[in-house]
Amino acid sequence: MRTILTIVLSLLMIQTAFGQDRKLRKVKELIVENKNGEADEIITELIAKYPTSPIVLYYSSVVDLKLNRSLDSIYQNMQFGSKNLVNLRYENNISDSTELGFTKEEFQRFKLQVRDLAFDKYYKDAKTIDSLHLFIAKFDLSNIQRSYIENRICEITSKIALSSVDLSVLRDFINNNKNCVQIKLVESRLLLLNWQSAKKFNTYKSYEMFEQQNPNSIFSDSIKSALELLDWERAQFYDSITSYEFFMSKHPNSQFKRIAINKIDTLIWLPISTSGTLRELQDFVNRYPQSQFYKRAMDSIVKLEWFTIAITGDISSVENFLKKFPDSYYDGQALKRFDELLWKSTNVASVKSLEDYLKDCKSCVFKENALEKLSLLEWDKIKLAQDTMLFNDFLHHFPKSSKVNIASKRKAELVAEIDFQVARKVHGFAPCDSFETEDYWIEKHGGGLVKKYYNSNSNEVIEIFGNKFVTMIDWEFLERTNNDYTEFDYCGFSKIVNLHIILRSGINEREYIYVKNNGDVVSQFDLLNTRIIPNNYKASADVLDITNLLDVIKVDNKLRWIGVANGGEYWSGFAILSSEVGIPKFYQESETFNFIKYNQKLSDLYFVNFNQCSFAGEHYFADNSFKTFNGIFNYNKNSNQWQVLKK
Repeated sequence: MRTILTIVLSLLMIQTAFGQDRKLRKVKELIVENKNGEADEIITELIAKYPTSPIVLYYSSVVDLKLNRSLDSIYQNMQFGSKNLVNLRYENNISDSTELGFTKEEFQRFKLQVRDLAFDKYYKDAKTIDSLHLFIAKFDLSNIQRSYIENRICEITSKIALSSVDLSVLRDFINNNKNCVQIKLVESRLLLLNWQSAKKFNTYKSYEMFEQQNPNSIFSDSIKSALELLDWERAQFYDSITSYEFFMSKHPNSQFKRIAINKIDTLIWLPISTSGTLRELQDFVNRYPQSQFYKRAMDSIVKLEWFTIAITGDISSVENFLKKFPDSYYDGQALKRFDELLWKSTNVASVKSLEDYLKDCKSCVFKENALEKLSLLEWDKIKLAQDTMLFNDFLHHFPKSSKVNIASKRKAELVAEIDFQVARKVHGFAPCDSFETEDYWIEKHGGGLVKKYYNSNSNEVIEIFGNKFVTMIDWEFLERTNNDYTEFDYCGFSKIVNLHIILRSGINEREYIYVKNNGDVVSQFDLLNTRIIPNNYKASADVLDITNLLDVIKVDNKLRWIGVANGGEYWSGFAILSSEVGIPKFYQESETFNFIKYNQKLSDLYFVNFNQCSFAGEHYFADNSFKTFNGIFNYNKNSNQWQVLKK
């Protein structure tokens, strides 16, 4: 009975398997024909009967995929079918094909296809970590997919962490995601939040904790600055020399160093500035030469020292003050006080004492007084001198002296006298051997307008303003042509007539030639003939005329001349002429005294003084004998006439 039952069951199983296989073949045909709906109906029926059959599950998954059903459920069916498939006995792909209708390889490829489709469609761009973890749980991932999912999880979790202000979230990410490339960003975010927290508390402890937790961080310099600022605020709170010195010892290169130095400087200076003694002030400037209050301290020292010595009469103390404190505020007062004391000690009757004052005075308040006193002493020494250099020196050294006008006048008189004496030499009224040479006169007084040279015939030429005066040295030529020998000598420039004077010498005569500044030439005879003669003198002059000048004398700016008639060893007569310095215009002051008509000739004539003229001569008798005589002509101011005093 039992054997029959077993046979029956076996026949039933064979019939069932045959029916399943037939339907699956139909499903496969419908899938090939793309009749997925009909195939789905058959598969649904088979799933109800054979829910664990790997073959049914496989074709059910293929139909579901064709009908775009859930990939997750499809993959779960494949996974379930895969487990059951392991329990089936087969040895190779042929048996697989025979028993299952597909190979193991085809089954595996289809499962991977479903996984890849699910990845691309649902999980590749997943926004949540749960979705990604679900994919990992559902599917067997490839290495590429696993790497992508891990990176994607890092991106999402790091984004959450970076947007969070919860430090625990950041720490969890760092602890749980060591391999994420975003870990550096999260660590930086955690460091920044820790730093912001430390700054928020802004205490020594908060910064120290941060430094301990994050040694050598990018905020190390900021921590130093923050701690420096806390130390500075503490120093300001106590506001004492000790607090600022402690701060500087701790932060020698602080940005607040200069302020701290000034604070210390101020705290040291304040008590000294209000009640400091001279000694305390001096100690301050010695110890703190760079102090901002150094100048104020020095000013206070100067003030105290000046007030101490200002009321004294000790000149050395004042002088020491000036040396010790040059250019101080009290410099002007000290200089004035020094000069007052120096002047007070000066002997105004002593040249040396006055000179010492002028040499040693500072502001020289009494300089003008000293110069005046000195000028008076010097004037007493030179007032009768005849040397113009002494008066030049006096006027140079004492231009503001009360004696300037007198000295200038005296100098002018001496210069005029010198010019007058020079002019007398130029006019030939003094011995020529005591004068400078002709060449010297040309060099000194010619001014480049008077030249002396030799022409091509070796004749000596004197040229004045283009006028040439030639001295002929060709004696044979002179004898052959019977010409008188003529020599020209430049005598110089006469300031009393403002004319250049040339002496013309011939074989039988000599005369003076005058050259004006415009180059015009006039003889002495012509110059004298232009003189102004009063009518009454013309009547008494007879035919006697003035031809030469013999002597001149000067008082102030007035000149008197002796004009003589006829030349040679004796003169026939003379007249007194007058003019002014610098003007070559003569006026006859006396009648022409004619000695010829008395058988007399003059041999000597000269001025005794401005108002007297001495004369001497010879009186000839019929027997050819003679006797000498002399006399004086005197100017009578009352009658305004020249008269003979004795003869």
